[in-house]
Amino acid sequence: MLTFREIFDVVRKYYHILDGMPQVLYIGGFQEGGFDNSYPYTLNTDQRAGTVEELKNYIREAGKYNTILSLHDNFDSNVLHTPHYDPRIYCIDAEGNPWMGWFWPAGVDHIIAPYKYWKLGLMQKRVKETIETYGIQGSYHLDVLSSEPLRYDFDPAYPASAEKSHQGKLAIIDEFNKYGIDITSETIIHPYVGRIGFGLHARTDHNAVFFTGEKFIPLVDMVYHGTITYEGGGRSEQSMLMGLMKGSSIFVSEEGIDERDIQWIYLHQMATGLLYDKHIESITEKDGITTVTYDTGTYVKVDFDKKSYEVQVDGRLIAKDWSTFLPGFRPDTWLAFSRQSGNISYPAPDGWTESTKIKAVTLTFEGEGTEIPCTIQNGMINMYIHAATPVRISRN
Repeated sequence: MLTFREIFDVVRKYYHILDGMPQVLYIGGFQEGGFDNSYPYTLNTDQRAGTVEELKNYIREAGKYNTILSLHDNFDSNVLHTPHYDPRIYCIDAEGNPWMGWFWPAGVDHIIAPYKYWKLGLMQKRVKETIETYGIQGSYHLDVLSSEPLRYDFDPAYPASAEKSHQGKLAIIDEFNKYGIDITSETIIHPYVGRIGFGLHARTDHNAVFFTGEKFIPLVDMVYHGTITYEGGGRSEQSMLMGLMKGSSIFVSEEGIDERDIQWIYLHQMATGLLYDKHIESITEKDGITTVTYDTGTYVKVDFDKKSYEVQVDGRLIAKDWSTFLPGFRPDTWLAFSRQSGNISYPAPDGWTESTKIKAVTLTFEGEGTEIPCTIQNGMINMYIHAATPVRISRN
């Protein structure tokens, strides 16, 4: 849907309006033929999006905007009916046939045998060539890897049980790690916790209730929070409230950039980002309010019926009822945001008093906007901000 140049423009705009917030952006469908095509070959781009050299340049330039620009790949899929299909690496089923996989845009694939892929050295070759071709740094996304752990191969030359195939998958992660690249994947399951940096799904569906009176309990989130990050919220009030309760990150899928989506990053992602390495101690519900308690002075309270919430981190209130005031990503700066126009008031940063000279400026896709009045009174930061308009506050 976008060219590499347009994607890079998204990187630049996010950098400005989020005031340098670290970003990881994966490009899906970068490869020859488009999304989920040409696997296991990914060394040429879809020319409709741009050339290999253009993509490599944008990946390098993204670092100037505090962004890791990387790729969405798949080491489980061997796509038929493309010039790059590799018959050496598919799993063989119990009847001696290629193991059929999913139906992708390019058609049904044959599942790659991870143990055989590793032992043949073809996996290592692919990792090295991919990294060198595009200049990959920091992070790389492997679709399917963690969500389909059970692979088998009846190849007499490389017989592989589920456990041996799992070791082959871990070898893929290890190979990327050798180059200083963290792997993210599709699903949080226990064998991959501590091996991947992010799971797109925690497989916890708050809508999946099966009998009258049943209530959703975010058990997976409670067990793993503080050990791995995961997606769990989106572009609606209800899903954001659920995401705050689960302490999840958000995954924003863009076909461009929309000012309306920025609110979810400021209201949800920036708040739960401060909970990143904290473990959930308890989740309770009383009088319609769900309270998630972390360590001392850190909690999230959500009232789903009234659509209100409060987030406190290390004793400091940082988010309440569709507004935030939290540490920025530049030295000695804070960020404020409100979904509605009006006055907001939050505890002033430590060391900031009524005599402290401060400056508040709005943020836009192109950088700093206009300066707005901002004061400190009785230990509180006070200002009037317009709806969905990010503001940076700093010492003047």
